[in-house]
Amino acid sequence: MRYSRLLQQATVRVLTVLLAVVAVVALFAFTVPPLFSNAELLWIASSALLILALLFWVTLGRWLIRLTRHLTLLQNLTHDFIGHQRLSPDSIQPLETLIATRHDEIGTLAGTLRKLTQTVIANTKDLQQHTKQLEENEARLRAMTQSLRDALLVFDAEGSILFCSHVCASMFDCQERDLLERSITHLFSPNWLDPEWQKKWILPQHANALPHTHEPMRGLAVRMDGHEFPIELTISQWQRQGETFCTAIIRDITNLKILEERDLRAYVNRIAISALLEIGIEPLPLQRKLEVALEIILTVPWLAMQYKGSIFLVTEDEHLEMVAQKNLHNALLHACQHIPFGYCLCGKAAQAKKMVFANALDDRHDVTFDGIHEHGHYCLPILLQGRLLGVLNLYVDHLHPYDPEEEAFLTTITTTLAGVIDRGLADDRIRHMATHDALTGLPNRLLFHELLTQEVKRASRTQQPLAVGFLDLDHFKAVNDTLGHDIGDLLLQEVGARTRQQLRNSDTLARMGGDEFALILPAIGDKQHAINVCSKIVQTLSEPFILNENRCQIGASIGLSLFPEHGDSVELLLQNADQAMYVVKKGGRNGVTIYQVQS
Repeated sequence: MRYSRLLQQATVRVLTVLLAVVAVVALFAFTVPPLFSNAELLWIASSALLILALLFWVTLGRWLIRLTRHLTLLQNLTHDFIGHQRLSPDSIQPLETLIATRHDEIGTLAGTLRKLTQTVIANTKDLQQHTKQLEENEARLRAMTQSLRDALLVFDAEGSILFCSHVCASMFDCQERDLLERSITHLFSPNWLDPEWQKKWILPQHANALPHTHEPMRGLAVRMDGHEFPIELTISQWQRQGETFCTAIIRDITNLKILEERDLRAYVNRIAISALLEIGIEPLPLQRKLEVALEIILTVPWLAMQYKGSIFLVTEDEHLEMVAQKNLHNALLHACQHIPFGYCLCGKAAQAKKMVFANALDDRHDVTFDGIHEHGHYCLPILLQGRLLGVLNLYVDHLHPYDPEEEAFLTTITTTLAGVIDRGLADDRIRHMATHDALTGLPNRLLFHELLTQEVKRASRTQQPLAVGFLDLDHFKAVNDTLGHDIGDLLLQEVGARTRQQLRNSDTLARMGGDEFALILPAIGDKQHAINVCSKIVQTLSEPFILNENRCQIGASIGLSLFPEHGDSVELLLQNADQAMYVVKKGGRNGVTIYQVQS
């Protein structure tokens, strides 16, 4: 466009000069005395003008016309390329002709235009290819981020979220636009980390931070509705054009936590069951086994139980007897020591042989007392192949919801307890047979020695006197010979029963064999007290016995030795008590005496 205007201006100027020459010639012709006539002058001027126009056309005009046409062609080609970003086939041929025919600046300009168009076209193709590839990569990246099960976030050094995946929006129960420009620290619960600590841990420590990835960290995130949920967070720092950015990968581990807790519960359950099984084979009395078993059950960490409970065993008269308890009120210890089937929750569980659950005190609680606190119960029958052995009674908080997982575990516990109880009862029977007299049920010689050893050790610690008695029945052989051994056996049983009534719970009566018995009287206070107790025994045994309509009468001779006055060992105390008993025998029988030290 610029070159066309210049050519037009040049043409106008040339024509203006020519006209000016003609005008000067004409003026000169009319003002100076004429050499020629007017007709001649007009002819001369016209001829000159014609000659000058012909010369202009031959020398400059045609060149100017071609130049204008070529420049116009270049202008049109340029407009065509700018408008369409390419040259049409109709435009390429004139441009090639122009390059081939013009070897001047116009040809150079046309060649430059051709190279420029080729370069632009090539660059445009490359740009289109890169744009397409970028779009494909972006689509692939979006597809990958959307297919991830984990949430993806990108935020800057200030913590402002610049990008979030669709999974992230779903995880936090919002739209993607709701997260953009928010601070990432708002996504985490203050119950997990202090907000200032979050900021130090999550955001880059300084602007020129090197690329760095934090180790995965577990914590709590918070949804838009305020609900908290467990997460695993990984943050990577990176730089672009001198600016620091971070990528956060957030994984919702709610299901994983459930599985972990379930695995942990299963592991704890196995430990508890194993501990109960180990208790079952320990050489302990059944009551002690059940006390330890109750402690194991109450300390299972995931059970929502109060630290209190009890275990009942079934008695021969179909009652429940409390044999183990933890932290029960004294009123309960008295009221629930011996309860019938169907009474209160434990009795109802025993009667129905099914679990009874209560989340509060209700009309099923037959045992109450002043000041009782609100609570609930799991009462589970302890069954062995359908046979009721006892009841496990556990306490829960008031309005505690029923949990089938708790019931399933406690049912497994009671099944294990059934085995422990069954073995414990068998062990107790065996132990009782080994340590007790089969006829009277009293401790035998073996158990008596063990008990006396323990009492001697206790007396040594407490410095309290201890009495050991040796009892021999008078005229027992005559009963055996006249009435028979069956009556003699009944007599021994009655002797044991009568003697037991004269003793305290802390005292011990044992059958040493035949018609010989032994006594342990701990913490007697003084020797006179021991003499008084034994005198009552002699008196009650002197009264007649009625055995199967047979009346018989016997007596008893008792010798006593005192600890530490008459010995500090089991053997010496028994030996001295035996010698004192023979003194009574020699003195007329049916009496009591204390060992006298030989001078």
